[in-house]
Amino acid sequence: ADNGDKIDAKQKEEVQKLRDELQKALDENNMEEVKSKLQVLEQAMQAASQQMYQQQAQQNTDSTSANNGGKDDFVDAEFEEKK
Repeated sequence: ADNGDKIDAKQKEEVQKLRDELQKALDENNMEEVKSKLQVLEQAMQAASQQMYQQQAQQNTDSTSANNGGKDDFVDAEFEEKK
């Protein structure tokens, strides 16, 4: 429920439809239909999860590039160790 805004509307609609169909099968005590709908719902959720992870990875890549201006931010220097 917390990640509903992170998947596209089509996927969200599909998952909600599958959830409703699963609930109907449960209410009718149709175990074969429950198994079938549960399997399809799990696949849809895996696809939605994969999309969320890809979006997060892209955001992390974008923010990393934005933070350092697309270039490495380091200074090459010599040092002497004190004893």
